[in-house]
Amino acid sequence: MNCIIFSKLVVALSFVAASAMVVAAKPKDLVLAQDNMARAVIVVPEELDHGMKYASKELADYLNKMTQGRFMVNDEKVSGLATIRLKYDDLGNDEAFSIKVGKKELTIIGGG
Repeated sequence: MNCIIFSKLVVALSFVAASAMVVAAKPKDLVLAQDNMARAVIVVPEELDHGMKYASKELADYLNKMTQGRFMVNDEKVSGLATIRLKYDDLGNDEAFSIKVGKKELTIIGGG
């Protein structure tokens, strides 16, 4: 997957993240940021290719600007923080992506 396609995914997620932060969070909801602090970590596969590295950095930069928090990119979950997981899967189209939301995890799957 090339950087342009995956960056489209990052931009789409930015809008999803912004929408999620506008809605008032309930105690068990997925909270990405609160009070100018990141409450989630971006989790990427251990073996990063150029597209995934670029996308994770772009996503962290967008979220930092939107929330004034400091989102980190890691290859594993961090205790006490929600997870924004980026990964590839065969979705039948290189430009397709899927977003799944759980209680403590947001998964973004890019076609690849």
